[in-house]
Amino acid sequence: MIALPSDSLGLRLFDFKTQKWTVLTNTANAYPTWSRDGQYVYFLQQGSQGLIRIGIRDRKVEQVADLKGFQLTGYWGLWLGLAPDDSPLLLKDTGSQEIVALDWQAP
Repeated sequence: MIALPSDSLGLRLFDFKTQKWTVLTNTANAYPTWSRDGQYVYFLQQGSQGLIRIGIRDRKVEQVADLKGFQLTGYWGLWLGLAPDDSPLLLKDTGSQEIVALDWQAP
């Protein structure tokens, strides 16, 4: 299980075997989302405008996409989801007259 502290500064991972929480990251983030295979957690890193993933086994942090200039939107703020192939799904503010598709190539 993954959780955000109340201040959204970091991600915590709960290990059901040991019954303990461990820190995955201490950066401000939003919308943590598990990869389909459970090997990664994807999240939006606040401030840096980046889509990040962290490996559960090795704790390696990778920037998946630079979102500078990408106008994110959502009803209560930003939003992040993953398609069945783990490609990111984001809400882009393009006004009310356009529908946009964005192709993503995995690193």
